[in-house]
Amino acid sequence: MGTVEWLVLFCASCLIIGSFSYIKPTPKQKREAKIRMRAIELGLKIKQLDMPNLSIEGRVNKTKAPLVFFQLHVPPKVGADKRTEIENTWIIQRTTGESGIYLADGWTWNQRSTNNDVVTFLEGFLNTQGEHIRAIDVNKYYVAISWNERPNNEYIETLKEDLEKLMKFSLS
Repeated sequence: MGTVEWLVLFCASCLIIGSFSYIKPTPKQKREAKIRMRAIELGLKIKQLDMPNLSIEGRVNKTKAPLVFFQLHVPPKVGADKRTEIENTWIIQRTTGESGIYLADGWTWNQRSTNNDVVTFLEGFLNTQGEHIRAIDVNKYYVAISWNERPNNEYIETLKEDLEKLMKFSLS
């Protein structure tokens, strides 16, 4: 075989190997899939939402950032026709800018609560949360936390406990 044939064979091999390498999940994707599967096993739902990007560049350019939320849904009422709902809904996010009123440093309201009990609860709750938490969403039908999925895989159990604390507070 001549040089041209070897070159064609080499290019074809690279094309095939490259295609398979492209579809193979990266180590990060494998780690995230493992974390998300564990969350599903624990009864959490996972949803990606576009939230305002509160980094310096995001605030200047008014961009949105996709955040993955781990949700714990409100349990249904036993023997009732209507679903249980959380009355006081709110959303907070991490920010590199000015902190929101009544919130710990680095947090801002996306959807503000005027309930003083929420503010009191958040004072204690946010101080126990690490830098890996990005946003907290309390909706009519669920509570959710978005985190960067960087701590070890066992963190998902702690996340569920935090979601249960949020749920208990929100339904009280």
